[in-house]
Amino acid sequence: MPFQKKSMVIRLQINHPVNVADQFLNALEIELTSKTSSVATLSLECMNGELGRTFLKEYIETFNEKVINEQMELAEKQQYLLINISQNLAMN
Repeated sequence: MPFQKKSMVIRLQINHPVNVADQFLNALEIELTSKTSSVATLSLECMNGELGRTFLKEYIETFNEKVINEQMELAEKQQYLLINISQNLAMN
């Protein structure tokens, strides 16, 4: 049987990255495991599993970096406050 050529149509849609991120954020559900916990369950429904995993990984890494930076800023402020208090106590 000879090889027959068939015509195919391929549809390609390129979306703006911000629109794609918005779609993922709208599909993302975050629930705390309890009222007193800082642990959350993340769930995401999307058509492309690999892209969804990549999004969740980046989302979690970004969140963790933000939390660490906020904790470092707080620690620096506390250190500055403690230094000022100890200097004031030393002067008295």
